[in-house]
Amino acid sequence: MCFSDTKNFPDLVRYENGGSMAPRPGDILCLSGGEGNYGRVAIIMEVNKTYIKIAHQNSGDRWDAIGASLDMKDTKVANPSGYTVQGWLRIPTYLNDLPNPPIPEYLK
Repeated sequence: MCFSDTKNFPDLVRYENGGSMAPRPGDILCLSGGEGNYGRVAIIMEVNKTYIKIAHQNSGDRWDAIGASLDMKDTKVANPSGYTVQGWLRIPTYLNDLPNPPIPEYLK
């Protein structure tokens, strides 16, 4: 799954679910399991003390595509039915610490 894929994503920093670092908006949430055991990825849109909101695709009626909410306590995101939250990936740059980081030219 994406969380353990260091070949295709070598420069992303990995944070395990329940580890020392809480997720941030913009992180990539990695889940294993689901139908066919393909897993799922989502972009974290919002982080609160008790939940995160995500954006993702192809969930059918299971979750809202934009703004689905997953419970969180401290640095542990709750596992949605049929999935296990492995952790999140983050681009390793100081820009993640800014409230509104500039968009790099190559992403425009």
